[in-house]
Amino acid sequence: MEDKQIMQNIKKIIIKFAIVFFIVMLVLLFFSKTVETMLKPMVTTCKPETKAIRDTYEFKALVNYESTKKAYPEFNYFIEEVLIEENQNIEQGIPIAKLRDIDVKKGRNELEQAISNIETNISNIERSLYQSEDQEDIAHKEKQLEIERKNLESKQKELELHLDIIDENNNIYSPVDAERIKRELEQAVFALETNIYNIEKSLYQIETQEDRAQKEKQLKIERQNLEIKQEELELYLSIIDEGNNLLSRVDGMAVNIMFADQNYTNITTPMFEYIDETIDAAIIWDMSADNRKKYNMESELRLDYIYYEDNGEGSTIEKNGIAELSIDNIKYNAENGKYTYTVLLNTQKHEAIIASPNINATISTDPIMLENAIPISTIHDDPEEDGKIIYVVREDIHTKELIVRKVPIIIKEKYGMYASVDYSFSYNESIVLTTSKDLNNNMKVRLR
Repeated sequence: MEDKQIMQNIKKIIIKFAIVFFIVMLVLLFFSKTVETMLKPMVTTCKPETKAIRDTYEFKALVNYESTKKAYPEFNYFIEEVLIEENQNIEQGIPIAKLRDIDVKKGRNELEQAISNIETNISNIERSLYQSEDQEDIAHKEKQLEIERKNLESKQKELELHLDIIDENNNIYSPVDAERIKRELEQAVFALETNIYNIEKSLYQIETQEDRAQKEKQLKIERQNLEIKQEELELYLSIIDEGNNLLSRVDGMAVNIMFADQNYTNITTPMFEYIDETIDAAIIWDMSADNRKKYNMESELRLDYIYYEDNGEGSTIEKNGIAELSIDNIKYNAENGKYTYTVLLNTQKHEAIIASPNINATISTDPIMLENAIPISTIHDDPEEDGKIIYVVREDIHTKELIVRKVPIIIKEKYGMYASVDYSFSYNESIVLTTSKDLNNNMKVRLR
């Protein structure tokens, strides 16, 4: 009984050992396959194709301006902070600078005081002109003065005559009330003298025609000054918002910021330069006669540029743009034997290009068609024979593994980065483009 139990235990141990051995073998087989796969070179492949090849000439493009406009401050300000940047599109009414509060109030008060002073001057001149008499009044008073003087002379003679008929003892030579007559005559003379005095005084105070013309001229000037100051105040209030931000009065693109934080502006110094739809912008470059012939530079220019777009969250995102622009002008320069090319830009249509901080310009030749074209980087020197080879990847029909074969080729034509080769590719063949290790003929590989 015990022997039978022992045999059963041995049998169980053998079975367990067999199971463990089988599992270990499976694991080893798996890892061996994995290791084998890991040791295979990793390759990328490509297929031959018919390509329209263009040779390209590249350069950094710079935007030139025929001229720029300048935005001057209407008043002198203290700039706390500049709120615009170069190549920023600006519109009338947008804030361009933060101003100091105290300067804004002071400027407004000075304009309002100047207007008040001018209005006072105008009122005084108008009152003076309203109170002065015209030339007709002056002539009337002068005639009245002449009459009064004659009346005075007449009354003085009457008084002298009256005194002649009264002796020193007041004896009257005729039966007349001498005292009454004397008194009346003296009163009449006095009244005439007073009247003459008043008329002369009035005439003395009356302005001449020349004086009046001078005051009217002064009044006209003051009214013009008032209109100017009122317009200045209206302008002052219209270009500064409630937050004491200075607002733009122009539309366009700021291409050169000329004022700075914590600085005063001056009405004779521009704050910034800008361009608008009236300004011609262009990309201009020179090219040799040989390159002109090679690249057939008669038609268009390709631009790859960076521009920025509002993401709707208060910031911008960088994007890439492409444009193909026609060449507008070609001019030969006899001094250096080169041709100067000009591509005109529209400040509205090509706003993103003009504002771009990075523009790569590309000029291409007319396309050349290459049949059976492969990248030149896939072609290698044959170390065994004097020729060229490529490595071709094909799937083994039995193992389904990828096998590399070394294939000799003949280069028919090269252009740029591609070559047309004399080799008949099968539908299931690919060309090794890159590899992680050196390749040998019939080597197993895996795709990257």
